[in-house]
Amino acid sequence: STLNNLGNVLFDQGRLESAKKSYTEAMTVQQRTGYKRGRGFSLHGLSEVLQAQDRLTEARAATEEAMSLRRDLKDNANVAHSQAQLAKIDLEQGSPNAAESLARQAMQVFQQEKMPDEQSLAGDILTRALLAEKKTAEAEAAAEQAGALAQKSSDPATRFEADLAIAEADLSIGKRDQALRLVEGVRDSASKIG
Repeated sequence: STLNNLGNVLFDQGRLESAKKSYTEAMTVQQRTGYKRGRGFSLHGLSEVLQAQDRLTEARAATEEAMSLRRDLKDNANVAHSQAQLAKIDLEQGSPNAAESLARQAMQVFQQEKMPDEQSLAGDILTRALLAEKKTAEAEAAAEQAGALAQKSSDPATRFEADLAIAEADLSIGKRDQALRLVEGVRDSASKIG
């Protein structure tokens, strides 16, 4: 819906309260009209805002509601988006084991649905979960896989996230110079884009 799209733009601009208002207004309309799929998108956007505001309990509730709606609709790709979002929340709440499981589930669905950008982003989350669990060899492999997928992407943010995950993995195994080169490459590329 237009209100969801507006919320996405406002979120990208860092205008979190305005984005939250837009998602909330969208949910009011969706509740009246019974548009469950749209409500799932609104809840997902709201969850991202709440996570950015470090309101993780509320972000989790919004994501779980979105995931429930998406499961009811048998919308597997968007269930996977919710799983990836929950994995990020789990990481922030200090539950890397749960984050690992959710990220792996999301990656599998994204692979089945042929969504390499999303698979790469879920791989970034998996990398961070594995690092938090001190599984450095697995983390390095996950980061490399996410990076390989991201290099084919037309979305610079997907490539940047993968490179940062690889840098984290490199840093965890003592490859400081390599990690620094990746981070500097992301910074330089991002500054060229604006």
